[in-house]
Amino acid sequence: MIRTTPYLGRIIRNTRTGRCFSTTINCTLIPQGYSGRQTVGELIQTGRGLEAVSILEDLIKEDENNVALRIDKATALTALGSYEEAIKLFDESLQMFPDQYNKSQIYVNKGTSYHRLRQLNEAIDCFNKSIQLNPENPVLYDKRLMSYLALQSYDDALRNVDKAIEILPTAKRFTMKAIVLREAGRIDECLGSIEEALCIDENDVKALVEKAKTLCEIKNFKDALPITEKVINLVPEGEKPEILMFRGNLLGLLGHDEECVAALTQAAEMNPLLKNKVANLLMHLQNSKNKNDS
Repeated sequence: MIRTTPYLGRIIRNTRTGRCFSTTINCTLIPQGYSGRQTVGELIQTGRGLEAVSILEDLIKEDENNVALRIDKATALTALGSYEEAIKLFDESLQMFPDQYNKSQIYVNKGTSYHRLRQLNEAIDCFNKSIQLNPENPVLYDKRLMSYLALQSYDDALRNVDKAIEILPTAKRFTMKAIVLREAGRIDECLGSIEEALCIDENDVKALVEKAKTLCEIKNFKDALPITEKVINLVPEGEKPEILMFRGNLLGLLGHDEECVAALTQAAEMNPLLKNKVANLLMHLQNSKNKNDS
């Protein structure tokens, strides 16, 4: 027997406003004999999307009217980059699924596929339909925000992120608002939004990195530098090389040549794939110094 619990939800309460909203996950359980009884989501997350699609196709043949299987197949196809095929399955699922909340989630998944195809207006249309059906879920606004940003529709993006913050304020959402404001050229407001993010979580890495980038944009390299040191101490090993490159560049701009070379060399040693980028950056910094000396 195929066990499907396509949209197992949990309720989250916003303690500030008292509002509640649902989150969902797909959890079709693969029958015995397939992949050690894993769920479809587990197969996708471990890079076995093709295997998931193949198994789901077999299961759909056994139970053609099981819409949960179709949704999971579409989700697996999205993970594999087969967005057009996924959209067709999501459309089939919308016709089969009468439940309003589940339709909201299907529209989100369909919108995500359109976004990845860079069909941004179609993506926004799907996110709008999802939000109409489930207006108190801030995650839906997070999804729509990315399409507005890609279109450079900054006013729409700001209204969108403000609504998500109203429902559930998080450091991530204030940081996203800061990114919108920076892209719109509203630097002072951008820094204010970052500070709101850091009031929620002073160690939020994305907020700290965004603050450092914004300070660099206004040529305040001195205040950006200590932020990079803090971030290096917070991120896992695999993320340190990119931050070290950022820090090395700042050190070079501030004239701390030895520390600059040391940071960039360390980045290249930790991640050999960065060697060419580090070499180019060092050459650029040297050329800039030569121009200043002459």
